[in-house]
Amino acid sequence: MTTNNSSNDLPFAQQAVRLKRPARLQGLYLNFSERIDAAANKEIHALAKAIFEQAPKQLKIAITNIVPSYTKLYIEYDSSLIDEQTLRQFIDTLKRYSKAETSTKTVKLEVNYNGEDLEAIAEQKGLTVEDIIQIHSQNTYQVYALGFSAGFPFMGSVPEEIQMPRLATPRTLVPIHSVAMANAQTGIYATSSPGGWNILGHTIESVYDPNREQPFLLEAGDQVNFIPTPIASQHVASQHERPPDLQTRQLLPKEPKHPLFKVLKTGVLDIIVDAGRFMAGHYGLVRSGYLDTRSASIANKLLANPYNAPLLEMHYQGPTLEVLRDSVVAFFGFGMKVMLNGQDVEGGSSFKVSKGDTLTFPSTGEGKTAYLSVSDGFQSDSFLGSCSVDTKGALGQALQIDDILGTNSLKIKRAGFSFQPYQQHQKIVTLHIYSTDTEKNTTAIETLCANPFTVLQADRMGIRFSGDAVPGGELISEATQLGALQISPSGMPLLLLNDRGTLGGYSKPAVVMPEDLPKVAQLTSGQQVRFKEIN
Repeated sequence: MTTNNSSNDLPFAQQAVRLKRPARLQGLYLNFSERIDAAANKEIHALAKAIFEQAPKQLKIAITNIVPSYTKLYIEYDSSLIDEQTLRQFIDTLKRYSKAETSTKTVKLEVNYNGEDLEAIAEQKGLTVEDIIQIHSQNTYQVYALGFSAGFPFMGSVPEEIQMPRLATPRTLVPIHSVAMANAQTGIYATSSPGGWNILGHTIESVYDPNREQPFLLEAGDQVNFIPTPIASQHVASQHERPPDLQTRQLLPKEPKHPLFKVLKTGVLDIIVDAGRFMAGHYGLVRSGYLDTRSASIANKLLANPYNAPLLEMHYQGPTLEVLRDSVVAFFGFGMKVMLNGQDVEGGSSFKVSKGDTLTFPSTGEGKTAYLSVSDGFQSDSFLGSCSVDTKGALGQALQIDDILGTNSLKIKRAGFSFQPYQQHQKIVTLHIYSTDTEKNTTAIETLCANPFTVLQADRMGIRFSGDAVPGGELISEATQLGALQISPSGMPLLLLNDRGTLGGYSKPAVVMPEDLPKVAQLTSGQQVRFKEIN
């Protein structure tokens, strides 16, 4: 796998995580305050830095993410390598004896204050637009966390006299680079995305660009000053002053070392992934990586590949691929089958392909996610130690027609290995859950377990359900755990998966057991799920 090292020396970027088998990921929340507090947040960042710098080798291998938020520090770890008690003992030692200090910086950002909500805010507050601009820009803001999307800074605190609540109806799309505020928070939309904050203007410089030598302009713990541009006083937008749209950082090489496939037709969603982008949550980047770790592991094992070897992950229906040279490939997963020149190939097997052959992956309707493996994995560049596509973070993209997929190796593995599928499509899928440490919502757990829920929508971000309303609601934004059941005020659960936002402000009373996440990866619309609590 080709590696581009231009951003691999970022603080908290850990290149040592190279899983040899699926991890059993669990999370630990450390609470520092019951309310947003600048001093407590500085302690969070100091401890995060100390853990990263001082953890012994055993812990560095076991810890897979460290995500600070307003009032909590979240530590994700592989519980098959270390237990919670040992982790807590190490953290308690650091809390008592560590002298770690955060090396923060002050960043000055020019802002064109021409946002579409300025006049409405001024009218409601009984102030002029110039007053709003002056009050917002005269403050120094602390970056409490990066999250929601890659590089998005959650900052505070906005002076009370201009604070505004979130919009009653969020916008379907907030333009990239927008400076906005909600209550005491202010932030910068590092990517174009939906949002309900009040737009004040836009920055003159990108706070996140994956194509830069240093992709992230800001880090958690930094101080930020907004400098109004001269044109702001005229309330006139000038297109050349807004930075360009975010350009995707391409990870597939244009000319692979050993071409193997040409994409003739795309599927529903075809992406190159490995085990995922670890230790990246600190920057608001999603994990990405294999959605169904068990199926991915089997696909790699069929060719004796390392567990982390890059695979082609397909959803619902795969692409049409033209074979460019003789080789041996393997296929495993659910929801589709593999066909060679229009003829069925045994699923869960390694098989020969010849130059000129065509591979297709039609849907079977019995699952969602499947994997194609090649010898030693597909060739791809990496970002922060992973070649996994992250479309939200503009890192790579789904396959396009005429893309060429290749490998680093001409090695041809043996064909004829197979694995009998152990998992069958079920009408009602049982998922085992446990209550979180941070919330003891017995009523929510009882409601989740009382009756089946129906899958409304399933993608890499999560699974949306319909069913009985579950008690939930808002809380101070904190890290989101893989497999957590997030409950918004509507009462409908959202099961959080690989491409979820790294921070969220909704209740999370329960988490799906790691062993059941491969079943979650195969859920499709209309399927029913029954939750069962594990004590």
